[in-house]
Amino acid sequence: MILIRQYHSVDSAQNDGRRLESRGIPTHVSSKASQSLSSSRTGAISVGLWVLLNHQYDDAVAYLNNRRHKITTGITAEEMKFLKEQAKINTYHYINKVLIYAGLLALLGVGFFAYRTLWV
Repeated sequence: MILIRQYHSVDSAQNDGRRLESRGIPTHVSSKASQSLSSSRTGAISVGLWVLLNHQYDDAVAYLNNRRHKITTGITAEEMKFLKEQAKINTYHYINKVLIYAGLLALLGVGFFAYRTLWV
């Protein structure tokens, strides 16, 4: 994943992302929620448009600079759907791992506290 461009407007980033996706270049817009909360609270004053497949970066930049650019690295709608489903699955797996490790750490902490309190 490579940052293509930063925007001060979520709408502009999403519009460019939709244009790229319609040409077979999957994208991600980062910091949408942070920017909408207010930059004074979160510090986010811009959002990023990212290309998900590194080999599509040059095509994405060229297309955003010149709408007549012929994209050579685009993927099919089926490939894009599969990629997004895999990304969602990977995100869930990551969140589950974090929750499991946090739970184990909490149990260890409780066990250590109980040991120190009851047996020492």
